[in-house]
Amino acid sequence: MVLFPLDALSRCSCGTTLQSLGNPPPASSLIPAALYGITRRTDVSIEVIPCPQCRHRRRLIGPDLGTTGVFNWNNLILLTHELLNSYTNMFTASETPFSAFCLTIRRQYEDVASGMQFCSEETFVRAWFAFVQIQRLDSSMACPTCGPSPSIVIADGVSLATHASKLTPHIRPPTFTDASSERIESISTYKARSLPAIPQKDIRALIIKCIEALSTASPTFPSTLPDTSKIEESHVPVASFLRLIQRTQDLPLRRAYRELMRQVSYGSVARTFCSN
Repeated sequence: MVLFPLDALSRCSCGTTLQSLGNPPPASSLIPAALYGITRRTDVSIEVIPCPQCRHRRRLIGPDLGTTGVFNWNNLILLTHELLNSYTNMFTASETPFSAFCLTIRRQYEDVASGMQFCSEETFVRAWFAFVQIQRLDSSMACPTCGPSPSIVIADGVSLATHASKLTPHIRPPTFTDASSERIESISTYKARSLPAIPQKDIRALIIKCIEALSTASPTFPSTLPDTSKIEESHVPVASFLRLIQRTQDLPLRRAYRELMRQVSYGSVARTFCSN
């Protein structure tokens, strides 16, 4: 059986180090532990000393093992750097969730020996978070204006959610409001209905019909369009732009014009002011 003895960096989770205990140190003992790797689990023994500061049966001074490529999470569960770095690489490359990664490792264990168990998903999540806390993970992603660490970041979607054990009463969704929240009285759901560039629903539907009529791949457009009198009454520039699309013979430019007109006619698009 593999034995991991105490080393110069041995410490307790409270911060008490082996060197601070003086010389000679207190008597040590051996306890069983599980070492989890990429393809198999190995039963090992680890040398520990009871922590004189914590005075708790589960608080033990154990070896660091970082120089051997092993992450000692709690003296009972050890994980190889290869295993933990493998998930980091998969997550950063393909946004692999914890559940999928753990399932893959379990199947690899089964290929080695039937009945060989991988640690629980919750244990792996907590151990991985503890592992990355002592690492420096740099990224080339940076805002050209704010730099690599903007004061405000707006993200769409979550691939790696906050674990339930990390939640505190201070973590709240961005939609949470209280007595100190800013109040904006000038916005209402009724006024928000006119946020589209073209608020009239019937006009937007008519524009879509015109775009569909102009969607032929032929260099020559049809000579007639649906009745655009309503568009000319309320949105003269839009009617002029539709006639411009009708006269355009360049197919790539025509497609770009149609796509722009389609976006303008969307009901969920707010007014956008563009400058040349």
